[in-house]
Amino acid sequence: MDPQLLLPPGAGLVVEQVQLCDEIVHLMVRCEASGAHCPKCGAWSEAFHGSYERNLGDLPIAGRQAVIDLRVRRFRCYWPECPRKTFVEQAPILAERYAHRTRRLRSLLEEIGLALGGRPGSRHCQRLAIPTSRTTLLRKVRGLPERPSATPSVLGVDEFAFRKGRRYGTILVDGAAHRIVDLLEDRSADALVEWLDNHPGVRVICRDRAGVYASAARRGAPDAQQVADRWHLVHNLADALERFAVRVLASLRKELKAEAIVDATPRLDLPPPASPGRLMARTEQRHAEIHELMTRGLTITAISRRLRLERKTVRRYATAEVAADLLGARGHRDTALDSYLPYLAKRWQDGQHVAACLFDEIKKRGYRGSKRTVRRQLAGWRTAEPPPPAHVMLPGPRTLAWLLLRRPSDLDEKEHVLLRQLYERSAELGRARQLAQDFLRLVRERPVASWTNGSPTCTRWVRQNYVASAAISNMTGMRSTPGSPSAGVRAAWKGM
Repeated sequence: MDPQLLLPPGAGLVVEQVQLCDEIVHLMVRCEASGAHCPKCGAWSEAFHGSYERNLGDLPIAGRQAVIDLRVRRFRCYWPECPRKTFVEQAPILAERYAHRTRRLRSLLEEIGLALGGRPGSRHCQRLAIPTSRTTLLRKVRGLPERPSATPSVLGVDEFAFRKGRRYGTILVDGAAHRIVDLLEDRSADALVEWLDNHPGVRVICRDRAGVYASAARRGAPDAQQVADRWHLVHNLADALERFAVRVLASLRKELKAEAIVDATPRLDLPPPASPGRLMARTEQRHAEIHELMTRGLTITAISRRLRLERKTVRRYATAEVAADLLGARGHRDTALDSYLPYLAKRWQDGQHVAACLFDEIKKRGYRGSKRTVRRQLAGWRTAEPPPPAHVMLPGPRTLAWLLLRRPSDLDEKEHVLLRQLYERSAELGRARQLAQDFLRLVRERPVASWTNGSPTCTRWVRQNYVASAAISNMTGMRSTPGSPSAGVRAAWKGM
């Protein structure tokens, strides 16, 4: 193999020797020309003054780290008017002046830094026999010149967290090219107005339901059309369905509880109900503590710092009126065994009280838990209370909302059976699913071409889906605010 093939073509360099020293391949290289041009005056000179060696990191060779030992010469410049007395010859195709890496290695490190970042990129470079620190990769990425970007015609605006819960800014995205345009230091309306004044030409502004961005768009780009993006539309729909599921599940629990009381047969040999468990007691204590701090005027962030809890956990306790709402219908959180409790209850009423046999039966049906969990559940049935009625265990509000939003083809057989049983008990639930699916079909397919020609079929479809979103809002008790699905859909239809 010719050693010259290891160098970039047209560099004007000659490989004098190749050595392997401690798993590092060294290439001794020199410039081929007999002289060089002065970088100041451009005069040619062959007057040799001295030389020294530059060590340049290069791409690995055969899985080994490679270093190019470039011997460069210093020449004298005899041009009388030139202020430079001596100068050093350069190899611009191979590396830049004062660089410690070749151009091709620098390009590779920049790509790795952009794709993986600091620590992951450093680990990947170790595997490629290019030992590089994370700070070097980050420095290479920060040193890249900013790409020139024209003002996008479709601008996406949303808030961006520099530090979640502490400091927020505004992210601007090119809706056509799907790339970030700019990041603003804060999420105020004045910052967005200033950016729009400096970048005229925005025709469509795609924003969320925040009123701050709406007023900023009207002030900074009054001629631009404001629309709602699909993610926020579906997110608003999911929130509405979750509130609707809370109301429907509450009435279903009352019905099922009444049926259980009517169908239950008295058992005289049962001991009195056991006292609440440790989980219930801890939940009640934490619920009372959080609500007491709220009455003192503390915010959710301040409460989370004082109690060392997540803000989401504090908010969940704060929105619950009573502690019992935080647990399941039977006083504990949902587990993997809950979906098999109806079958266990039926087999228990049939007379099968052997935990090992019941565990084997539900294991064949797909249960992946332990036998100890089944024994603990049956122990409560033996000593404290009769088994729950053999009806379908109700899902949580968020789970039910997710089932209503998913495509029918994505649901498995158990989920189809669960929804059918829920439809039999609540016709309103089936209507909500139909409206949600019609709305999602409108958002996914976006028949823009047929909308422009004003066809009667499309006009009727738009009207039906608008009524669907309004019906969901009415079912959840929501009014048509800028954050509600109906207002968001109206804004989206204007720009789609």
